[in-house]
Amino acid sequence: YHIRVSKGLTAVDGTLLEEEGAFEITTRSAAPMITFGSRGFILASKLIRGLPVDSLNIKQADIDFFRIRPDKTHAFKARFRSNDKLYYYESRELAKMADLVYSGRWDLDIKKDLRTQVNIPITHIEELKPPGIYFAVLKGAGHYEYGYTTTWFTISDLGIHARVYDRQMAFYVQSLASAAPVKDARVEGFDKKGKSLFVRSTDDTGRADVAERFDALSLVSVTKGSHISLLPMDAPAMDLSEFKTGTAPFRPVDLFVYGPRDIYRPGETVYLDGILRNQDGAMTPGVPLQAKVLRPDGRMIREFTWKPGPQNHFYTDFQLPANALTGRWRVEFTHGTGRLADYPFIVSEFLPERMKLDIVADDEENIISPDQSLEISLQGDFLYGAPAAGSRANALVHVKPARELFKDKWPGYEFGNNFSLINTSFTTDDIKLDDTGKGRIEVANHWQEASSPHWITANVSLYDSGGRPVVRNHSWQVWPASALVGIRNLTATEDDPGQVPNDSTAQFEVIFTGLKGERLAAEGLKATVIREHREYYWEYKNGEWHWGVNSQFYPVDRMTLDIPENGSGRVAFPVEWGGYRLEILNPATGLTSSYEIWAGWRPEAQGQSAMNRPDRVDLSLDKPAYTPGDTARITVKAPEGGRGYLFVEGNTNLLTLPIDLPAGGKAFDIKIDPAWQRHDLYISALVIRPGEAGEARLPKRSVGLTALPLDRTDRKLSVKIQAPDKTEPNRKIRIPVSLSSPEGRVPEAAWVTLAAVDVGILNLTGFKTPSPWDYFFQTRGYGVELQDVYQRLIEANDGENARQRFGGDAPTLTRGGDRPSTDVQIVAIHRKAVTADEQGNTVFELDLPDFDGSLRLMAVAHTETEYGSCDREMILASPLVVQATMPRFLASGDRAELLLELHNLTQDTQTLTLTPEIFGPVRIAESAEGDTVRELSLAPKAKTKVRLPLLAGTKSGRANITCRIAGLRVDGASREIVKNWFIETRPAYPPMTRIFKSQVAPGSSFVLDPEALTSLTADTVS
Repeated sequence: YHIRVSKGLTAVDGTLLEEEGAFEITTRSAAPMITFGSRGFILASKLIRGLPVDSLNIKQADIDFFRIRPDKTHAFKARFRSNDKLYYYESRELAKMADLVYSGRWDLDIKKDLRTQVNIPITHIEELKPPGIYFAVLKGAGHYEYGYTTTWFTISDLGIHARVYDRQMAFYVQSLASAAPVKDARVEGFDKKGKSLFVRSTDDTGRADVAERFDALSLVSVTKGSHISLLPMDAPAMDLSEFKTGTAPFRPVDLFVYGPRDIYRPGETVYLDGILRNQDGAMTPGVPLQAKVLRPDGRMIREFTWKPGPQNHFYTDFQLPANALTGRWRVEFTHGTGRLADYPFIVSEFLPERMKLDIVADDEENIISPDQSLEISLQGDFLYGAPAAGSRANALVHVKPARELFKDKWPGYEFGNNFSLINTSFTTDDIKLDDTGKGRIEVANHWQEASSPHWITANVSLYDSGGRPVVRNHSWQVWPASALVGIRNLTATEDDPGQVPNDSTAQFEVIFTGLKGERLAAEGLKATVIREHREYYWEYKNGEWHWGVNSQFYPVDRMTLDIPENGSGRVAFPVEWGGYRLEILNPATGLTSSYEIWAGWRPEAQGQSAMNRPDRVDLSLDKPAYTPGDTARITVKAPEGGRGYLFVEGNTNLLTLPIDLPAGGKAFDIKIDPAWQRHDLYISALVIRPGEAGEARLPKRSVGLTALPLDRTDRKLSVKIQAPDKTEPNRKIRIPVSLSSPEGRVPEAAWVTLAAVDVGILNLTGFKTPSPWDYFFQTRGYGVELQDVYQRLIEANDGENARQRFGGDAPTLTRGGDRPSTDVQIVAIHRKAVTADEQGNTVFELDLPDFDGSLRLMAVAHTETEYGSCDREMILASPLVVQATMPRFLASGDRAELLLELHNLTQDTQTLTLTPEIFGPVRIAESAEGDTVRELSLAPKAKTKVRLPLLAGTKSGRANITCRIAGLRVDGASREIVKNWFIETRPAYPPMTRIFKSQVAPGSSFVLDPEALTSLTADTVS
């Protein structure tokens, strides 16, 4: 290369270049390379005339064409379908399956050291016109290698789309050139051994139905005249992950299981209720269910038959072992129709939260720019209603790259680059909440240099007096610009999105999106392909040989890319073994997005699921839900107009409507059949844009999918709980629950359950109030598998045509002995189902414990066909709140501290006498205050702390703590408060087992020498 630097150029500091500079640079020679430019296997005969070939420094191409013998189709498919190269030792095996029908040489108009794309015209060759499967072997003329690039293909105008349901299949055949349905095409299915499973013919709409699902189906062949298309059915189904679908599977009989919470401590009792219904929430025959309770390690600890009560309402309770394994437990349920949904719950040695923490976000979109600072606004309160004034708070902040910005809308796309990334964590300074429980945490800007999107995640901790935190998190995104380029690998292996096969063509899809994920137009994007060159070496170090690697990166290809609005662009380039990086620069912002891949070996069994992801059709309904007999109007908008089908589907095809879609979209009407009483209903669309022979443009397939919700609001009960917002503990309270139907009528024979649970327990797992209405009428998963050939079409290069030259179990003992009990107050009240009266009312009586905090009251109600639920929080607070913080247990000889917090919630100053007492193996140690009796004075709403030093004795066991507080006056009357806690002690050493053996003669006895136990703690010997 000759490089000339002109005289007079201005430098950064403003000086001018006084003399012209001339340089000569020599780069290493580019290795010759030739490969097929497409991984498709159908050559659209009316659209594409030739096979695409990419060449670098090879001027002539030699291609041998083999026709696969019909009786060897399946053997060929199993052996060569996934091959990109034919090695010399495989040629004999190929000869057993195929006949060489044509060989030729083509001149390639190439440019030195630049990759050139050309097309090899073949549709005029008579030897390739008979219908069949062809296998092409490509090599550079005069170049001999260990293996040669290959591709296999059929020549056809038949496009195939398949839909596989639970018990049937449907095939749709359209012309690749016109998208018109093809009538009387022969559709035949084969298993892996080549055995024919079915034969059908398409009707006027291009459709062929098979009233059975064949699990052994491996290949579908569609023929008409001289055209043949093949659809492999054992490949991964079409990737529909970017469409929003339900997650729960469809079941003809379903069980809704609920409890008052989903986390328990070992030894607690688990309460479960269940409602058995059909797929539309209607009554189904009541039969007993088989249930198994399984530990986290999969071992079953209990098996029982669950018998239904009235209206198929089930109830059971069971106690967990005192030494229950911690982790995720589950209850499995089985019905005559099969396995029902499991009920998971957690067993943990948890402590309920005492406070609640809210993070107040200033920006609803939570997106900031690199130069923006960040402040986190907090609101902290005790669960008994008072603000957490004076409590300490801070945040652990993580800054890390955000490559996948829209996982739901644009899964698989990566935004930004991977070479200017920030990955750091830091803790903010502590703050104290003000008198109202508010606070603001200032976060130092560690992302101001970001040129790629990043996540900022703040784990905010609010600490109680014992130092135990309540943690909540919030996340923000840092965007260096208001729109970014996203890249998706279309040729990724199934297990690794960053891997592609070597000696193949890597393909990428590129989009340009705004802050909300909307697709925008972009012009003049600069794409660069960078190759990684590795040099491996050995070195002798520290007495051993080690290998290392030096990597160098250099560009191998460049191109310009335009992206239409609401569309995408494509980038493709050949790869050999090694690493590559695709960089796309947006000149308008100066920002670069990149995607790294590794081209290398992959197991044959791995597929390319990402390659079979469709373009998107937007479907929008005119109503949020529909009732039987309604007419749903659905608007269909595809990237481009075309012909296709509109489907209504569950686990079977319910309606197929052929459509002709103009470029601007169109609305279609679908009448809701009263027989569609299920909630796995979806409307899907298949739109095929016709190909254009003049521009060698292939047909484009687009798919749309949206749920078709059925309106069941007429079956939703209104449930109301009447309870005070705040009350005192240690009393009996009546909780009325009233029910009504949407029309205002009283539901007949309704059953109601009630639970009251500490909010500090529910917050640990984010527990939601059970809702049978939401469960039975939720959108179920989409269970249809889609397969087609449209992304397997051979796509022509942009280059010229080449000229043809010639050719025709848990342990019971833990360290320190038996596991000690911990004084943890668990408030979780459950009331069994009762029937509502003729007015739809029922009353539950609750005995409120000595507890200060918030209870969530949760009512669940149902009739045979109607469902409802409701919750409300009720604060329990004493006039004087007394809370204790202490260790979970003590070891012999330990010293610790009992922290008592007293919070005066009255409007009067309180003069109090506090008298603590401890009975058992723990005593109050001497302190600087001397006497343990304390005289206290508390102003209105004031809070104080009393610290009592503890000393554990040599014995093990439970110490009972009693705290008496006298002098409290409420409404002119005196009250005495008595609080009780306990703490257990255990030995400080591991358990020991001693074995004594002696032969005992008849009539004699064995007496253990007391001296043998003198080194053991007596009360721990068993």
